[in-house]
Amino acid sequence: MNVERLVPHFAQQSGGATLPATATVACGGIRQAAQRGALDHRAASIPGHIDLHGRPAAGSSETTDTASLVMTGGIALALGLIVYLTDRNASHAALIPAVAALGGSNLFGALGQWLPAAVHPFAFSLFTAAALPSRSAWRYGACAAWCMVNITFELGQHPLVSGYLVGVLQTGSGQSAPRSTLASYFLHGTFDRADIVAAVLGALAAAVVLRRMQQVREKDHAS
Repeated sequence: MNVERLVPHFAQQSGGATLPATATVACGGIRQAAQRGALDHRAASIPGHIDLHGRPAAGSSETTDTASLVMTGGIALALGLIVYLTDRNASHAALIPAVAALGGSNLFGALGQWLPAAVHPFAFSLFTAAALPSRSAWRYGACAAWCMVNITFELGQHPLVSGYLVGVLQTGSGQSAPRSTLASYFLHGTFDRADIVAAVLGALAAAVVLRRMQQVREKDHAS
């Protein structure tokens, strides 16, 4: 509807001099409001756009959360690697070369005995969560899954279980590198209840990080 065409006609019907000016002002206000609405609509359709109130769009927030999860998990893995290089014999760990200059320095003390067991489920829970939708309950499921994986591998080193697992892995037809690595892990690994506790704590810490990020995101959307 063309409001400007209706204004003169309505003014003639009323016969007033003040009414056209008032109607013209109202018409201009309507036109400006429509332009602002169109601008807000275009802005909302642009991914990562910052709206007129300074709030980041949903796409930008999710991208930032994903990057934060990956970065936090990467830092945790780097910390675990340092533990292997400084406090443990790295030559016993798969894919980690020994560094003689760092070995035996006992940088982390007693903490280094169980820290890698907590770092692994913590980091990989965050990596998995980063690949899932931000509001998906599967993010917390990833924490539980990685916790169970680490507990399973720890139980596999128990003397009552390791011999059976090694026998199963060695009796198969053909010896592939993954099977040989697993057999060596269960055969030479040492079962430790503290590592089970550490795995649970690492998974819980990852769930806390996810929960905290969700709370911050909901708070930003509400403000």
